[in-house]
Amino acid sequence: MANSLFRTKKIESIIAEGSDDPHGGGALKRVLTVRDLTFFGIAAILGAGSFSSLGGAVFNGGPGVVLLFVITAIACAFTALCYSEFASRIPVAGSAYTYAYASFGELFAWIIGWALIMEYSIGNIYVAFSWSDYFTSFLDKIGVHIPYWLSTSYLEAKGAMLSNGNPDDVAAWNTAPVVGGLRIIADIPALVINALITYLVYRGVKESRNFSNVMVILKMAVVTLVILVGGYLVFSMGLTHNWTPPNDEGVRSFMPNGFGGVMAAVAGVFFAYIGFDAVSVMAEESRNPQRDLPRGMIYSLVICTIVYILLALVLTGAVNYQNFDGVGDPLAFIFEEQNLDAGWMQLLVAVCAVIAMTSVLLVFQMGQPRIWMSMSRDGLLPPVFRKIHPTFKTPSFATIVTGLVVGVPILFTDKTFVLDFTSIATLFAFVLVCGGVLLIPKKAKAAGKFNLPYINSRFLFPALVIGALVIVALFAKNYFSDIFEMQLNAQDQRKAVYSVIANAKSDFNDGYMLTPNELSIIKKRMNNEQQSEQLVKVIDHNNKLLNTMIDSVAYASITGGEGYKSISSGSNENDSRPLIDSGNRSILQQVRLSSANYPPPAPPDQNIIGTVSKGLSAAKDSRLMAKFNNQLYVYGLLNNDSTAHADTNFLKNIDSKFANLTVSDLRSETSSKLEAKRTLNVSTIIFWLICIVLAIVALMKNWSLIPLLGLTTCLYLLTGMTKANWLWFGGWLLLGLIFYFMYGNKKSRLAKQ
Repeated sequence: MANSLFRTKKIESIIAEGSDDPHGGGALKRVLTVRDLTFFGIAAILGAGSFSSLGGAVFNGGPGVVLLFVITAIACAFTALCYSEFASRIPVAGSAYTYAYASFGELFAWIIGWALIMEYSIGNIYVAFSWSDYFTSFLDKIGVHIPYWLSTSYLEAKGAMLSNGNPDDVAAWNTAPVVGGLRIIADIPALVINALITYLVYRGVKESRNFSNVMVILKMAVVTLVILVGGYLVFSMGLTHNWTPPNDEGVRSFMPNGFGGVMAAVAGVFFAYIGFDAVSVMAEESRNPQRDLPRGMIYSLVICTIVYILLALVLTGAVNYQNFDGVGDPLAFIFEEQNLDAGWMQLLVAVCAVIAMTSVLLVFQMGQPRIWMSMSRDGLLPPVFRKIHPTFKTPSFATIVTGLVVGVPILFTDKTFVLDFTSIATLFAFVLVCGGVLLIPKKAKAAGKFNLPYINSRFLFPALVIGALVIVALFAKNYFSDIFEMQLNAQDQRKAVYSVIANAKSDFNDGYMLTPNELSIIKKRMNNEQQSEQLVKVIDHNNKLLNTMIDSVAYASITGGEGYKSISSGSNENDSRPLIDSGNRSILQQVRLSSANYPPPAPPDQNIIGTVSKGLSAAKDSRLMAKFNNQLYVYGLLNNDSTAHADTNFLKNIDSKFANLTVSDLRSETSSKLEAKRTLNVSTIIFWLICIVLAIVALMKNWSLIPLLGLTTCLYLLTGMTKANWLWFGGWLLLGLIFYFMYGNKKSRLAKQ
């Protein structure tokens, strides 16, 4: 039984099966050059990652996410070299699946083929959602509006309604027609683009190639413009302070959420890179795969890495990283009026994003059928999956099934789930590819083919592992004691309190604190420099006062509030005791005390207020008007002005917000942080143990250093995955194993030999 599970295919037989001889109805057309393959790689990499998931990555990691892009690029570079070695040795379709069959054996080949469904098919669900977001945004800008309930997913609308999230998704839930008690909510643009891409891929690779190349040229031109224009505006507007934003405790840092926050962005950052391996799937349609496939992968990876680093710097410089929470169109977002204020760039980015997403959909939709075709050739899937269309020369049935696998889940899933699910599967595939290179027989160098540089790791890799351990021990003295600590320490508990308070405080920042960019909009409406300066002084005063007041109330718990004391007590999850002591929650008193430290400047006269009010548009600037009026109310409150310009419940709302924070809220936050800490620590311990084992084995074998470095860097990135990621991935693999033992293990061609 064990021998049958790990039976391998000889490289010679794999190449013979993937030759130009008719197989399953015909051979694939060899039409792709190194330029085409490079463009396919760029089309896959530079898409949903840069135009969508980059926003979430920036929110988690802050400006420090740039470091994660560098780390991920290094891991992908080593992996690309390993893919290139396999592509040179085994120039047939199938990607990591085929490579695993030649190195690890049938069981691992099936597992990786099953995991690649998550990368290509399920990954395309995320891309389809993102494409829909940008497409509907573009239509809105030209005056065409698709009803909210026809442009979002059911789960996103429901989640937004429960958490008071994205207003558009909330509107979708509230306005959707109800049939038989079920709200009719579906992302129609995502479904339509999936159907169109499936049809295009079904027709043929040549047509797909031409379409993809045009789109890549267009989006590279626009992305370059985003970097140049955005970078110029960051420096000209003096926004470089955004690269060192304050954290929850008010300390300015390049990594405001710490390195742990940077690693929390690994799913979003890594998703930005998945797709460069899709080039290897096109082996049987390449004119000279043993030379061109490696070049295509490496060229596309280098180009996109440089672009991503520059984009991350522009985004984090243009806008405070915290403003990217829930932003699905980050490149367009930075050019909005309240940010860099370049409306023409907004429209251009929206058009570019639609093009970019379409090219990603195209490449991923081409990759999945060819993997299924390879698995069918080996008997692990029914024969119909290897059927080649007699006219179009494409895997026709597998292409249609791919369209259904992408299209149907669009009706009942959402972007967040798909993003995490896809990233962990792709990293797992990369680990097996790097490990597989270590197991295949060595070859003699051949002219005109890619040859992986051989560096003997026998002494070098163990030295690197020992050196890394020594450096960590010297420069991060508590590192090893911390990773074996499975409970929250005092510092962790303190951070949990700050996090709870910061979340509550952010509601008031959004409603009352005018940002420098919002102030610039108001000044434009006034066209009077003297009046503008007077108003800016008042608003700056109010901002400082509001911040001090809310902090003095909220963070009272840090210095001995009942809630903070109860963190380590035996209180249960439903503990309703207030987080902040009632004695520390007298808002009006805190306002008076705080205002004494900030003497107000001369009040703005009614002419200034009237000028601003008339200049702001009720339709376009409704949110800005509300914040401006709230500012006037606070100023009047502190100066005993009886005329209330806005929210007369301001103090009551703040008081109620913090009064409603309970110990259970804190315990929920600490529980979440504890789970994250344990998952990270266990993953890190396993990572170091694997490194030590690899170092010991490297002493006994003459393994190549590059695959070892690729293996370890990918394993390190896996330490950033959450417990939920691992559970879902484990469940998916279990389902795949059930299918394998029910069909593949018995029908395998190797089983019949």
